[in-house]
Amino acid sequence: MGTCKPNQLSGSIPSNLGNTTQLLNFWVSENQLSGIIPPSIGNCLLLKEVYLNENQFTGVMPQILVNLKSSVELDTCHNQFTGVIPQSLSNCSSLLASAVINNKLLGIIRSSIGLLTNLSLLYLFENSMSEKIPSELGKCKSLAELQLNDNKFEGEIPSKLGVLTSLTSLHLHNNHVKEC
Repeated sequence: MGTCKPNQLSGSIPSNLGNTTQLLNFWVSENQLSGIIPPSIGNCLLLKEVYLNENQFTGVMPQILVNLKSSVELDTCHNQFTGVIPQSLSNCSSLLASAVINNKLLGIIRSSIGLLTNLSLLYLFENSMSEKIPSELGKCKSLAELQLNDNKFEGEIPSKLGVLTSLTSLHLHNNHVKEC
């Protein structure tokens, strides 16, 4: 297991880390790492858990992270990622949990999120995401926790969320949504 939690490590992730193609778990939480996530991490196709939370990473949300089809958990919380959630997130069919809290993400949640039928936890709060909450979230049959609070979502709460029989936590406060 590749774990560095919490050690006050600084600097950036070495680009040659992508040579560790047998890496299953990559945890560097609660350090002072910075810079961009090197694209070579995309070579670690067996990664199941990626925890980058509580560092100082910057740049756009790493496309290579969402290309890891075997990933089960992805946590990029409390960094300074910008841009939008990559379209290819919907290709991560094994994804069970994704937390992208307190970054600087903009844009929308794409309708392709509905392809993540195994997703049980989705935390996207404390960003600057906007427009409507997609009704396709209702296709995420395993979704137990959905936290989209503290963004700029507008419009109505999708009635399709009502079909999520596993949903135990729904946080939509501090947005611009209204009841159906």
